[in-house]
Amino acid sequence: MALEYPSLKGQAPTSKTKLSVTRDIASRMLTYFQVMPSYIDFISVFAVHPGQKIEAVELRFSGFRERVLLSKVARGLQLPSAALTGQNFQLCYNLKCVALKYGSGRREDWLWSPRQAAVHHQFDVGEGTALWIIASARDELQERVSELTGSEGRLDDRTFDSPAESFISGLTVHLMLAQWATEDWRGYIRWLEQVLEKKTIYALRSSDFIPGADDISFIQKKEDETNKAIMMLNANAEILDSLEKFYTRLMKNAHFPLKDNDKSKVAIDDFSMQLQDYYHEFRMHASRAKTLGQITADRKTYMFSELKFVSDRDCSSTTYVTSICSLLEGKNRIEKSGFTRFRNGA
Repeated sequence: MALEYPSLKGQAPTSKTKLSVTRDIASRMLTYFQVMPSYIDFISVFAVHPGQKIEAVELRFSGFRERVLLSKVARGLQLPSAALTGQNFQLCYNLKCVALKYGSGRREDWLWSPRQAAVHHQFDVGEGTALWIIASARDELQERVSELTGSEGRLDDRTFDSPAESFISGLTVHLMLAQWATEDWRGYIRWLEQVLEKKTIYALRSSDFIPGADDISFIQKKEDETNKAIMMLNANAEILDSLEKFYTRLMKNAHFPLKDNDKSKVAIDDFSMQLQDYYHEFRMHASRAKTLGQITADRKTYMFSELKFVSDRDCSSTTYVTSICSLLEGKNRIEKSGFTRFRNGA
């Protein structure tokens, strides 16, 4: 059974607008394929509610859900017309990456955009039917899946003649998604390092540099972006770790027919090693971003203290001058008063 994915294109004009799929169409599609209800949580991040800003995409939500129905007691609905025997496993998760949206002019004016994908995968072990639903705001991932499993892809990645071959091909799609999620993080973190270094280096080298409120605001925004990057990187790492552990447990499940298949065993071993590579890559990026966040916070504190010192100094100088003027005015009033009394006495 060939790899299946809906031909429906629900892409939106941008990555921050809702998908062009109606509730009725989505409900019919998810019901027909008996998609696990948890997937609703993952695609809901693309929803735009009344009164909500389009830019407020829920980037904080991350998760991994699974459902295994392999035993004779616990099985799903049988749909012979869709080549579904009810003996299957399902999983869903989301991954996030960043992409350079605008990269001309001054480096600090470059614009990076976070992107995410909500993934659902189910595999029927009886028929070897594989279903993928990938929700994203662009058709990039659908094109990658088509290239991977199409006529131009590797033979092992596009062979579905048996349940084992279909199962192995599905692992390749997971790896492709993991690769997609790792893209551009190194460049993004490097960009943050460069713009923050440029913005703060004069405060460290020159005692004459006086930071302004705009400088503090800029650094605060970049610190927030850095913390957001750390959050997304750690979430991606945890999801890949959960994915690797899921397939490791699956191969030990007594009800999984492919647990003793030699090709499946080798494929899972390779799959686990590659996922671990991506996992460690995310962790290293997160560690680098965490260090950057600490440096940024320290420099922001230093610049703020410098700004406060200058402000207090100017305020003290103004107070001193005001006091001198007050004393002089008082002295003049006293002298005038004495002169008047002297004349009156005369």
